[in-house]
Amino acid sequence: MMSASSDSSGGALQPLQPTIFVALGGSGMKILMRLRRRILSTRWNGERLSGIADFPLAQFLYFDVDTQDAREENQSTSKDLLGSVVAFAPSETLQNRLDVNKFMGNRSVYPLIDEWFPDDEAIRQMDFSDGAAQVRCVSRLHFFMQSGDFRGRLESKISEVKNSLTHTDTLRKLGLAAGTKGYRVVVVASAAGGTGSGTFLDAGFLIRSLGDPSLSNVSLILLMGGAYGAANAQRVQANTVAALRELEYCMDRNHQPRFVTRWQHNDNPVPDSIAPYNEVYLIDNINTLRQSTNDPGDLYDMVASMLFADFGSSDFAQHKRSVASNLAGFKMLPYHPRLPGGLQGAITFQKSYSSFGQAVIETRAKRDFDQRSFELGLRMLESYYSLEEGRKANAVSEDDLRDVLAERLHLKEKGLKFLADPEIAKYFTRAPDGLAPSVPTFALVDTLLAGTDASLLRGIDDRVEESISHIRHHADFTQWPERVVEAIRGLDSDISGTKGVPDSSPRAKEIDVAARQVWEGWTAPGEGGIPDFIYRLIEDREKGGILFALDLMRQVRHRLTDPGSGVVDRLRDVAVVFDQWAEQLHRALHQRPLANIKELKGARGQELGDSILLQNVKPLLTRYGHFRLVALACRAAAARLQAFADDFLGKPETRGGDVVWSGLIGQIDTGRQRLAGLAGEIRKEIDLIARQSDTRTHWYVGDAYSFRAPPAPERIAELARQVFDTQFGGSRALFEKLATNRGKLDVREALRNTIHDALSEEASKLPSIIDVLLADRGMASEQLKQVMQRAAPWINADLDRMNDFTPGQIKLYVAVNDTARFKAEFGGLLTSVTPGGMIADVIESGLPGQIICYSELSGIPLDVLIPLRSGWPMAFRAEMEAGKKLPLFTHKDKLRFRNPLVPNEEEYRRRCDLASTYLKSVVFGALVRGSARREAPHYADTYFHQTMPGAWLGAGDERTILSDESDALVRQLSPMLAEAEAALGEEDWVALYALFQHFATAVYPPRLLTELGGRQKVVPGFLSTVCTDIAKAYEARFLDALGHGPGRERFEPLRARLEATLERWTREVPDSRRDPDSGDIDTRRLQPKRTILLDQVRVVLAEPAPATAATPAPAAPAAAVPVSAAPLSAAKTTVSSAAPPAAPIAGVAWRVAVGKEQLGPFAMEDLPALVADGRLTVDSLVWCKGMKGWTPAVQVEDLVGIWPADDEPPPLPDQDDDVPPPLP
Repeated sequence: MMSASSDSSGGALQPLQPTIFVALGGSGMKILMRLRRRILSTRWNGERLSGIADFPLAQFLYFDVDTQDAREENQSTSKDLLGSVVAFAPSETLQNRLDVNKFMGNRSVYPLIDEWFPDDEAIRQMDFSDGAAQVRCVSRLHFFMQSGDFRGRLESKISEVKNSLTHTDTLRKLGLAAGTKGYRVVVVASAAGGTGSGTFLDAGFLIRSLGDPSLSNVSLILLMGGAYGAANAQRVQANTVAALRELEYCMDRNHQPRFVTRWQHNDNPVPDSIAPYNEVYLIDNINTLRQSTNDPGDLYDMVASMLFADFGSSDFAQHKRSVASNLAGFKMLPYHPRLPGGLQGAITFQKSYSSFGQAVIETRAKRDFDQRSFELGLRMLESYYSLEEGRKANAVSEDDLRDVLAERLHLKEKGLKFLADPEIAKYFTRAPDGLAPSVPTFALVDTLLAGTDASLLRGIDDRVEESISHIRHHADFTQWPERVVEAIRGLDSDISGTKGVPDSSPRAKEIDVAARQVWEGWTAPGEGGIPDFIYRLIEDREKGGILFALDLMRQVRHRLTDPGSGVVDRLRDVAVVFDQWAEQLHRALHQRPLANIKELKGARGQELGDSILLQNVKPLLTRYGHFRLVALACRAAAARLQAFADDFLGKPETRGGDVVWSGLIGQIDTGRQRLAGLAGEIRKEIDLIARQSDTRTHWYVGDAYSFRAPPAPERIAELARQVFDTQFGGSRALFEKLATNRGKLDVREALRNTIHDALSEEASKLPSIIDVLLADRGMASEQLKQVMQRAAPWINADLDRMNDFTPGQIKLYVAVNDTARFKAEFGGLLTSVTPGGMIADVIESGLPGQIICYSELSGIPLDVLIPLRSGWPMAFRAEMEAGKKLPLFTHKDKLRFRNPLVPNEEEYRRRCDLASTYLKSVVFGALVRGSARREAPHYADTYFHQTMPGAWLGAGDERTILSDESDALVRQLSPMLAEAEAALGEEDWVALYALFQHFATAVYPPRLLTELGGRQKVVPGFLSTVCTDIAKAYEARFLDALGHGPGRERFEPLRARLEATLERWTREVPDSRRDPDSGDIDTRRLQPKRTILLDQVRVVLAEPAPATAATPAPAAPAAAVPVSAAPLSAAKTTVSSAAPPAAPIAGVAWRVAVGKEQLGPFAMEDLPALVADGRLTVDSLVWCKGMKGWTPAVQVEDLVGIWPADDEPPPLPDQDDDVPPPLP
């Protein structure tokens, strides 16, 4: 019994992860079409797939605004053998026409779309019937409209891919098995166009929001704008920038406000704290080693090959499938670039991005062998059916025609000697219509007259004999003439039937039965029938052939139906002759024998009458019946032959300028056309192989190849018979098979497999890629260097910009057959050509004719993308100009999608100056929030500044102000700020220090980040850092004015008093909690902004200092302030000289006290589970090595990140509470 882990041949099964591939837009479609072609072109454990449905591990879904049929470039499903099976099935596509006006005219009906769709009248004026026209928000609109159908199709694909787990027999037959790690989804799109660029984020969120525990991974492969050349380059590049900005925003899984919450009102909300993708692969036209391509098809091919490799069974495929998980650690944490002045962490970015590259060297001999194999398959087809180009068809001879007409259709001519009887001949004054007395007819007429049981002519004889005998013995002599006339009428009725009712007589029916038997003999499909005879001729290369058979049938038809001289007309003429002869005999009977009998009288007359009756009437009456019957049989034969010619052989008609035949001729001619079509398609495939040229990621080396010993013609003929007779059961079955592309593929594969089996010895002598490289070591060095360079990750990046990049972020594999031999011959050379800092792992591929090099880069920020710093931003700004009417972003609030680039020193200082001006203006009241001015609700978040007494101008909300690159606000407000600061006293500087430190820790509270290994650190955001810098500047002014020694002694008491009374000398800015960007702060500890009341500062400081206040230690810089120490409210902030609990040592074990029981030790990563089950709360006592005593969890800085976002810890306990010693 075969085990579950072995295939049908006993080999080990390769477990693969079921995958759903989603194509968004044209680029995704073209890549997945290439992938499907590779799947269908591959033999899986020796088995060829008849369609994608036979490969249940892969499911496909194609979404597009473009409603045109999806197909590969330069491929036609009518001319391409694989075209129809490669094409997406209706259940795999979601392509519906977009009706923008349906939404634009009823925006209020679609509030979920209206909240983000840009207010742009230009969109209404455009025609989107052929696609999204590179307008990203339009394709996002279409996705929202179609999201229900998209979800339904996706869930259907999920069901199918889960069902693949039960298809064990099908998978075993293919040598595969379904893995146990669930399924994955791979989304393929372009950032440059309309559909893919505008929908890839929503698609990712929708897929991940399904909440299916079996879904292990959602990956995105996103092609950049550089891949699309100069066609509409500005829009392409601008779209790419916009798409990357939105991607950066969404890859922060905690981004607020959420990019999307739901698509339809009945959808479940998209979960918070998820990003749209687990893996994001960026692909561009230039790789990290500066290799480039201007053909997007090169990238389509590379991506498809990379995806296909996941379904392989070699060591290479297994390593490749595991590389993403090995590199995952580099993407887990945000990117903290170094900023001017050595600052790090004030601005954070995502480094969730990856890229890959793949290059292949293949022997030219392998390609040529495939070409020669197809050529031999073509020779088998053409030789079997005598279709070789230039071969003259066998000619149809008279003997060939005679054989069909005389022997098979019973049309051998013969003469009827009816007029040789002198007793009959004397009644004819001349032969009717000039015909000779011996009338020629055909054996077919005799066959019909022979009847099915007895001769019909003999039946006439018997009837006449019976009628004459009855007259002689039972009728009065004087009534004999009348009785003879009655006999004639009876004979007419028996032969001709009722007048006007054809074939109503008994004899006609008997002839029809005989004619049907003849017809069945002609048309019988088995041996002896005309079809069998024709198909044998088709396969008779020496005498026949398909062209010979067609010509023979056409000539036979001509002999039958040629007007005037054809057999059908001749038979009709003979029928007329015999009818005329019968009429002459009929008149002769009345004019002579019957007239003579009437004149006879008496006994002597009766005796003479009897003699006349026997010698004259009887022969004439018999011949009369014969002639009527022969005429009837001739007409029946003519009718059958006419039907045989028209209905069975067929007749031509013109359709669209072409002559099309019906019947057997049409059937054979259709078969000929199908054979010719198959031959043409094989020639096309041969031509495609021959024209395969080097691409940027796949090229050929070595000498051309030709067969050492090609099969002889006799062997080719034998192989052809093996295919067409044995495998397909002859030409008739073959022609039917060729009616479908699937059938054509079966025939093509049968030809190819038969040739491959016949050439197995020849194939074993093909040179391997190692052989080819060894033949020219100079070439080997160049080729290995080139494959390494072109396999570098295809992303146009400057990795030196990363301050934390390590070579471990790139994995490089070289896959080759016979790794031991390759390492022995080229190990040193490989090391010398491997790009610096990288190590190439050599692994087994199982493919002797190829070397495959694959690399994957992981954990990079968008800041490393070179085009984002050069040409793309210029295109982006050009498209964003006021004169450009079509929006770039998919959301009307484009300011939420910040620039993902690390600013240079000048840019950073400009941003700091702008932020400092903004923050000081808020604190001094130069900028007043709309909510404080009681402005209309849509202006509540806008800050206003006074341009002249009583005149206020809106500067925008916080994000708008901080994104301004014009410096206009700085120029407008700086004079007012300078004037205000010039009027400040020394105590005011300390107050401003305290206020901006409050801003740094509470208005823009730093985040607590957990690094790999569980280490945590407090990271202030950009505005928090700016606030700290402002505070330090005010502190420096105070110390410079008083001197550092005396100044410090004076500064600390003032700071302590002002911090303790902050709410008395400041005023809250209403609703200002809504201002900050959630990505840079800890939103759980967010407090509102406050403006300074300078007169109240003086009031507070004029009061006596509290007697109990102790002199505190110097304040720590903001960057070092623990999140838990940030003031929850100014009124509750107290100054104490007591030190906080000692920080625990990172990486040690934690213990938790529950009641009087000590639990643990626990690793840091185990603590969230204790929180989830309630054993660890903010009030729980915890301890680890390095702590002086058991401490409430809320006081331990390292534990802040483990609490749920909505869990607000209570205030810190007093520092002088008694703390028990550690439990023993």
